[in-house]
Amino acid sequence: MTSQPAAGGARSASHTLLVFGSSVLGTLLGLLANVLAMRALGPAGFGVVALAATYLTVLWQLTGRGFDQALVRLLAERPSTDPGHAPHAAALRLKLVLGAALAALGVLLAAPLAAFFVGPGASAWPFVVASIGSLFATVWGCLGAVAQSRHEFGRFCALQLGSAALRALLTAGLVLAAILTPALAVAAMAGSYLGAMLVSRDARSASFWTTAGDAAQRSTLVRYARWLVISSTIHLLYSRLDQLMLARMAGIEAAGTYAAAAQFIQIVDLLTGALLTVMLPRICAARDAQALSREARACLRTSLLLIVPALPAFVVAGPLIRALLGPAYAAAVPLFLVILPGALVNAATHPLQAVLHNRGRTHWITVLDVLTLLLSAAAFYVGIALYGLPGAGAAALLVRLLVSAAISILVLIELRRSHDVAKGL
Repeated sequence: MTSQPAAGGARSASHTLLVFGSSVLGTLLGLLANVLAMRALGPAGFGVVALAATYLTVLWQLTGRGFDQALVRLLAERPSTDPGHAPHAAALRLKLVLGAALAALGVLLAAPLAAFFVGPGASAWPFVVASIGSLFATVWGCLGAVAQSRHEFGRFCALQLGSAALRALLTAGLVLAAILTPALAVAAMAGSYLGAMLVSRDARSASFWTTAGDAAQRSTLVRYARWLVISSTIHLLYSRLDQLMLARMAGIEAAGTYAAAAQFIQIVDLLTGALLTVMLPRICAARDAQALSREARACLRTSLLLIVPALPAFVVAGPLIRALLGPAYAAAVPLFLVILPGALVNAATHPLQAVLHNRGRTHWITVLDVLTLLLSAAAFYVGIALYGLPGAGAAALLVRLLVSAAISILVLIELRRSHDVAKGL
């Protein structure tokens, strides 16, 4: 009776380690590309790259994570072996149409956004390139969701690593040729999504592009994704709001310094993403209250186990950041140490939101993200206005801790409700 849950937990841990390990390796490759860009462009130039990368990701996420997570849920609930009605086809068609429209809109808005965040007369090219790259990222994300839904985490990781490796190679080549600019740094990012997409086995299959999605599945996908698209976009906005507000209130150099600290925090955030990637299809597949509680406990145990190796970062991060980036980024070290505890707590609690997916309560994720966006705007405004960079770090810590507490409360409520329903209360 206990061997099956234990085996499932072991598989979840091994899959999480695989996804996290590839995410860490991908992050290290991305960090290599960013370190090269930081040293070549300086804090101000890298600040432009960070803002353009945020722009790319916002446009992508409008058709990205929400549809991808909805696709995973749809396949977990209704596995289909009929390629003529493959749910991925419905997702791909929607993402391509919406992604192309958003990329075109992004190009139109590039110049005014560059002037607003960077300054009058700033080049719009980094934002134009980011807009085009968002369409490549949209398809790349769909390929990853297909692999995730099939529990093919090896292929999922290959997509992640392929993109990161290509970006590092392109950036290194531009640095060696002494031609790196903010626009070309963003082009390397966009090209990495395109390259990884083109070498994917699914993308090289004609059926991936020509299969006609079923209308009913398309309707279900939109219904599942509607809250998730809003939620993922708001989540992205509040997770990057610190850099946007710093650029506007304290200057592009301050935003570049903060972005440097955020690059190292991202390693912990990727653990959070890896856990959610693995746990989402497992928890969505739970069919009764006991199975749901069991999967939630396994998720929490796995999360706590996997954040232990991150604890030495409190000691080694400072010397490492100073050695890699040089004295121009010295202010990034205390920022990292302030934000790190919040990132570790997030890693323990955020994957549990998969319970809300299982229970069909994704609208609560959206509500929470809206409240978090409002809280972030207020906290960062006060923190930056009063204390500058240190205030931004303190605001980031506060927001992360409060969001983790809210997710934990919502998950506990839903687990209790599921047991009450099972008992007929």
